[in-house]
Amino acid sequence: NDKKARMRRYLVLAGLARATAAHAEFFRANYSDRETVHSIAMGSKFYDPGVISSLGEEIAAVPLHEVDDEAISRELLVLKANCRQMKMWVGDMLAHHSTLNADDFAKSFQFLEWASMECARSRNAILARVEHLAIL
Repeated sequence: NDKKARMRRYLVLAGLARATAAHAEFFRANYSDRETVHSIAMGSKFYDPGVISSLGEEIAAVPLHEVDDEAISRELLVLKANCRQMKMWVGDMLAHHSTLNADDFAKSFQFLEWASMECARSRNAILARVEHLAIL
């Protein structure tokens, strides 16, 4: 049945949105203070570069042209964009940690918090939309 197949796809997308938002929150929590960023950048604290590169991969692999719901597609784009920006900000913090001042770090941490909250908002919007579509 086409409706059942579409619903299965929506449920998979909801699961991917959950995983992505959780990954973004983990990411934010692990890059939340100046000392940690310095320690990671200097190599005195273990850091897996795969954590940065994999952020958002869950969603990036979704072919958006195959998502036939506009609201879900829009939120997937928002998730992708926020993950990409989070990776960029952390990469910049690690690369330039020694030249960043307290205000620069504060702005970076504020951005990471905002982006993580936006990922959670997108996750919630996708979950609500999937629930709505399941009722129809």
